[in-house]
Amino acid sequence: MQRALIPLAIMGSTVLPTVSAFVGTAAPFLGLAPGAVSSRGPIPLRTPPSHLRSASCAGLSLRMVATNAVSTDSKSKVGAVREILAAKELDAVLLLSGDEHQTNFYIPFITGFTGSYATALLSNQQDEDGNGGNWLITDGRYQIQAAQELDFSTWNLLEVGTRKPSVGEHITASLGEKGLKIGVNPFALPLAQWKAVKKHLKDHELVPLTDDILLPLWDEKEGKSARDGPVAVHDLKFAGKTVEEKLAGVRKSLKEEGAGALVTSSLDDIAWLFNLRGQDDEDRPVFRAHGIVTETEAHLFIEDAKVAAEDVQSHLSTSKVTVHSYQEFGPKLTEVSASCKCWIDPARTSWGVFDAISRAEGAAAPLEKMSPVALPKAIKNDAEQDGMRAAHRRDAVAMARFLSWLESAVARGDHVTECSAADKIDSLRAQLDLNQGLSFPTITGSGPNGAITHYRATPKTDRALTVDEMLLCDSGGQYLDGTTDVTRTMFFGEPAPELVDTFTRVLQGHIGLASAVFPHGTTGHQLDCLARAPLWRCGLDYAHGTGHGVGAYLNVHEGPHFISATRRDFDPALEDGMTTSIEPGFYSEGKFGIRIENIMLVQKHSEPHQMGEAVTLLKFEPLTLIPFQRKMINPHLLSADERSYVNTYHARVREEIAPQLQGTDDKAALEWLMSNTEPLEVYAVSVSRNSDALLEAHSEGKFGIRIENIMLVQKHSEPHQMGEVSCFP
Repeated sequence: MQRALIPLAIMGSTVLPTVSAFVGTAAPFLGLAPGAVSSRGPIPLRTPPSHLRSASCAGLSLRMVATNAVSTDSKSKVGAVREILAAKELDAVLLLSGDEHQTNFYIPFITGFTGSYATALLSNQQDEDGNGGNWLITDGRYQIQAAQELDFSTWNLLEVGTRKPSVGEHITASLGEKGLKIGVNPFALPLAQWKAVKKHLKDHELVPLTDDILLPLWDEKEGKSARDGPVAVHDLKFAGKTVEEKLAGVRKSLKEEGAGALVTSSLDDIAWLFNLRGQDDEDRPVFRAHGIVTETEAHLFIEDAKVAAEDVQSHLSTSKVTVHSYQEFGPKLTEVSASCKCWIDPARTSWGVFDAISRAEGAAAPLEKMSPVALPKAIKNDAEQDGMRAAHRRDAVAMARFLSWLESAVARGDHVTECSAADKIDSLRAQLDLNQGLSFPTITGSGPNGAITHYRATPKTDRALTVDEMLLCDSGGQYLDGTTDVTRTMFFGEPAPELVDTFTRVLQGHIGLASAVFPHGTTGHQLDCLARAPLWRCGLDYAHGTGHGVGAYLNVHEGPHFISATRRDFDPALEDGMTTSIEPGFYSEGKFGIRIENIMLVQKHSEPHQMGEAVTLLKFEPLTLIPFQRKMINPHLLSADERSYVNTYHARVREEIAPQLQGTDDKAALEWLMSNTEPLEVYAVSVSRNSDALLEAHSEGKFGIRIENIMLVQKHSEPHQMGEVSCFP
């Protein structure tokens, strides 16, 4: 599944002259009591107001948004916001991350857009009819969805991404060159994002705001929490390492970097570090908290009721973790900042927290670097790797039962819809051992809805499945031992040749990356083109990343690594033990969508090589064990190596999943699995290559080979479906 990590919200009101002046009065966004702080005094926290607790604590899942927020009257709410802007002497307000933990609640409420990634800009610029002057900025995944959900008399739609302007560039182009005051919630804006936006604003000024200007507009029912409860200890047999071992790793990194304390508000980092899991989000087992780790102490700031259970208290006490109320984070932050150099992750720490640290009496400038928790969390230990394998095997059983039922039901002419299909796979996963729910709301997009990358079926948009249309199904589960995410694209009748060929091109992209062998130190950005090349050759592409990390019973989207065509300032290399999705696709607006996604585990490649003793080669091990629909594959388009990959993968699926489908009730699922894992016919002779013989032939002192042509890069004049971009051969 492709979903952005930074959702949105809008906050702010009282205007302060500079960012350095708001520590005391901007406190509400961090749970701070306004007016209770001297310019350099401690920062007391309070419990968030109920409208923020219910939304931000729960993460306001897409499932809730789909039923509530899209029904809002965007135009009237924008009008109300403009009245507040005028009263506060602001020219515009920027809608960004929801709170200090980057949760999402206000964007869908104001705009009607329910996608997980966007930035919105509301200004007081409008025509005589009160229209225009507002912009929703999102990436290519959501352009079709946004076009369907936005009121274009109120909103303009802009796109960011590869070969597109940045958010800051869009803001300047939209508001013009004249310097304007743009309000923003400093505690909802990650430090790295603040710097990136500010770089392009020219004469415009980002003004930190201190209270929630939308509170008068908020309807309490919009933010009712679906899940909110106590935390649980994550068993060591699944976690693989104790809290003490994880803290020792953080402290080693602190010493190496010359820092005295790690400050984090990242919910999945906190859950992983303290071996706890929570219920504050419908699809992620996280909980609202802050953490501070020093050379000798570990502090967890959390609502008291969440850690009241005796086993949780014992776990934290044994792990030498001091528990504080959530409200005590501010005073402790001031105390620690004044006594030592703090380490913050600029991608996951807010502008507001950064400024609070910087303003503490005698504070050193904080170290801005990726969190020392990020890589250890992303590189799964042995227990986590085993758990992920086991979770994916169980998940494959549910998927085999679902897809076999689905094919038969649609072929019989049963009334199956997008919503009922999603309910079916959700219920099958719920029956599995160790299941804790979904890892994200299930996506079932039939026909034109499949072209909406992150489509979510609702009663209003629900379509019946037919034998004449493609179905894109993207789904996943949370299990105590792992997290799953898989996409399969199905056709239930006789597919047209062009559909089969397009599906096969996407499959070639998947195989091209999934079969890669690469040296340690290679980044996902460097590998991304392997998945796109078969599509590029046909003038096709997809407007989303190719891969994201997956947590071990944590976030289904986990950093810091990624596989994407977009180059980022910090791009960590893929490491042995990391998980990643590989999910190329193609989307034909108004017709269909295709995406093929497996979760992979990065592993050492044990074959001998001649790249030097210092070089370690890596490869991908598929964790997902679900067949590709065989009738959608054109074997004539596949090379011998590509056919071999599919056959080897399907043989493994048979070997590991078929034994789990031996019950009477699983007869149809087993037949479906066996049919779709039949070997593809081979139409060409594959050249046998003995790696040992090649290595011997290539040994030093025998010969060298080099083939060189000088090439001229030229425009590729053939038509394509990649938008207004230049294509090259």
